[in-house]
Amino acid sequence: MSFSNKTVIFLCGFIGSGKTTYANKKFNHVTDLDYMPAFSSKINQINLTLNLLKKYDEVCHITCFPTKDEMRAFKKFNKKFLLMDTNLSQCKTNILIRARPRDLMNLKRVFKANVDYQRKYKLSGINWELVKVFK
Repeated sequence: MSFSNKTVIFLCGFIGSGKTTYANKKFNHVTDLDYMPAFSSKINQINLTLNLLKKYDEVCHITCFPTKDEMRAFKKFNKKFLLMDTNLSQCKTNILIRARPRDLMNLKRVFKANVDYQRKYKLSGINWELVKVFK
């Protein structure tokens, strides 16, 4: 497989930022851990993305922030980094509207995770392309 014409699009953003909704509208091939079978792990999502890259030139890989394992797994591929430009207040609203049970079980943890992601985005050194979906 030639890697030079294959691109992984890392679609990143806060929990509740609209990543999945955006990806499903904009990309033909998307992997999202939230929509994989129960008890799937990040490595399962990575493997799914790698398998899709065998057939397609571009795959959108949804994650809040790229892990070391993800960066290592896709090091031979072209990479594009998109960051949802959704503010924390809008994300809180989205999380409450979505009412996903695992988020509602510990809202404090989810909101803290978003604050932690905010710091990671700023310190990452990644050249993010911002995606604004909420006005």
